[in-house]
Amino acid sequence: MGHRELIRRLKKLIGVLKKLTPDEFKQIMTWLKNAVRPKMPKYLQKKVDRILEVSNPWEVEIMITNLELTLDEMKREAFREGKMKGKMEGKMEGKMEGKVEVAMAALKKGLSADVVAEITGLPGETVLKLKNQLEN
Repeated sequence: MGHRELIRRLKKLIGVLKKLTPDEFKQIMTWLKNAVRPKMPKYLQKKVDRILEVSNPWEVEIMITNLELTLDEMKREAFREGKMKGKMEGKMEGKMEGKVEVAMAALKKGLSADVVAEITGLPGETVLKLKNQLEN
């Protein structure tokens, strides 16, 4: 279940949650903490703990709103991390393509595979494969 669905379901339960005894409410909050907390990054786990620990049945709307904001923050951070990872992978891929282009050009000019590997930093096996491609 995604975090939007969790919040939607909690909002549907507001009336029921408000009618719980303090002990029943505490049990639900403990369950919720154990269900939600492990799926969150460490830096947000303490925040979720605080939200759920200070909540009580008559402030359930505030608790759900705070939980929703925290889950939104987690989603935004995951998006940013994914974007950064994609950029890094793209840069690495571009560098590798550049090295391969340089290696191909050097091999076409007649440089030995050992020299090309040294110049480009590509593994010798990779350079030999490129050399074989050129020859075939």
